[in-house]
Amino acid sequence: DDAAANGSHIHTNSWGAPVAGQYNANSMQADYSARNHSGMLILFAAGNSGVDSNSDGEIDDDSIGSPATSKNVLTVGASENDRGSQISSEWGPWFGYPTDPINSDKIANNTEGMAAFSSRGPVDDGRLKPDISAPGTFILSAKSRSTTQTGWLAHSNTDYTYMGGTSMATPLTAGAAALLYQHLD
Repeated sequence: DDAAANGSHIHTNSWGAPVAGQYNANSMQADYSARNHSGMLILFAAGNSGVDSNSDGEIDDDSIGSPATSKNVLTVGASENDRGSQISSEWGPWFGYPTDPINSDKIANNTEGMAAFSSRGPVDDGRLKPDISAPGTFILSAKSRSTTQTGWLAHSNTDYTYMGGTSMATPLTAGAAALLYQHLD
């Protein structure tokens, strides 16, 4: 309500709980907000719960978090970035995916490929989620001055660092949506 009262048209959220595709009270609250603020685009990160629990070389379905399971929000998954000439890291050594083809797949060389960690649907009631995907691996981001941590990878400019996750893909999508809103206004 406060965001709508302040004139916000885009509401980006990089938080949630791993609920394996369940529609729960948080999902309902997000849907309620979306219905009551029809001019507002509400985005939620899908979550980073992509696993290969049976080691068959494929990421398991049904891992979307809540409130990303909501019906009336835009749920954002993470795709790979295109940094193949700079980054040669593979999913297996970085994230522990034990079996090929995921194990030896590069983390940031295929913009049409989902990031292995990205949560995916369908959700428990059969709806397809995420709704959209955006780059979420090795995203160059501003670094907080209150930490010495380097994120995924340090950058030569210490004001920046490389990070990843659906929490990086979601604000990127919100920024693209803002450009569309501005163009259509």
